[in-house]
Formats: sequence, structure tokens, C-alpha cells
Amino acid sequence: WDLYSLEHGVHTVAKADDTSPSLLFNELSNGALRPRALFIDTDPSTVDSLHMKYVLDSSNYVKGKRCAADLYTRGQSCEGKDILIPTVAALNRLVEECDRVTGFHITHAAAGGTGSGFHELLLDVFSDEYAKVPLHNFTVFPSTQSASPPGIYNTLHTLSTLVRRKGEGIVTVFDNCRLLRMHVD
Repeated sequence: WDLYSLEHGVHTVAKADDTSPSLLFNELSNGALRPRALFIDTDPSTVDSLHMKYVLDSSNYVKGKRCAADLYTRGQSCEGKDILIPTVAALNRLVEECDRVTGFHITHAAAGGTGSGFHELLLDVFSDEYAKVPLHNFTVFPSTQSASPPGIYNTLHTLSTLVRRKGEGIVTVFDNCRLLRMHVD
């Protein structure tokens, strides 16, 4: 959201220089802008750290009670199912605040338990409830230098899910190692 804020002239006080930031932000009654975003993870500490960085309404955050422990099956069948209903409720709330929904962006890690397993559950929701709305997945693949066996397993499941759903949206794949190098350079 830092980059989106810079591109739209949204300052730390959440006021905009841009005349049309409404595509990515909701304007509140006091003129402040709130990102149209959900931050979701089964690991509560991850969501809490984001909550400290981005001062948003608590309804923009959905967190589980336990981490998916980097396992696809826990993200898809256990901890992921626990946060699916609150996630759908938060998503529907964001959609209801829009005059017209023009698309969804999902950013997720292919190697993590939530990013792989819960992502599949979330795609089912989009397929059922928002089939006509464009969907763009930003998928971050693990670095070959740090890929763990569960991370490789999760990535294969993610890849299989994305291939099966190839007609349901656009997928942009990022290599985690190259993203890190770009950030450092």
C-alpha cells in the first residue's frame, strides 16, 4: 500500500493530492482515505504486525487463531476454513461500499500455508460470488535458495490451482529472490 499511496498522492495523514484515488481508496466522512484492502493470514502475529504499520479499520484485517505452519493442507482444510466466513463477510462489506466493482487483486505467497491453501478457498469464493468481476493474482514464488520441502509442496499445489483456473483471471508470477534483489539494489 505504500506504493499505491505514493502513486495517488496519499500522504501519511491519509489525504489525497490526486483527484481520483477512489479506485483503490474509500473516502471517509472526514475526507481521510482508507485503502480498499483486506489483510488476511491464519497467523495472528503477521496480521498484528501489518496492523501496526497500516492504521486501518480493524475490519480490514482478518486473522486466524493459529498459523497454518507453512502447510497447504492446514491453510486449505483447517485454519483456512476457520477464517473463510470472516473473510467473505469483510470482502462483501468492501464490495458493498463500492459504486461499481472493477476488479480484485490478490497478492499471495505460493510457498506459505495461507498463501497456497487458503488462496484456493478464496478463489472458490471469487468463482462462486464474483465470477464476472476481473481477478488478478500476484503470486510470489519461493526463492530456489531458501525453498523448504513444504514450500515446494505448497508451490506445486498453488501452481496446480492456478493452471486449473487459468480462464478465471490474470496471474502475474514473481520470483521472491529477484524481488529481494531489486529491493536491496
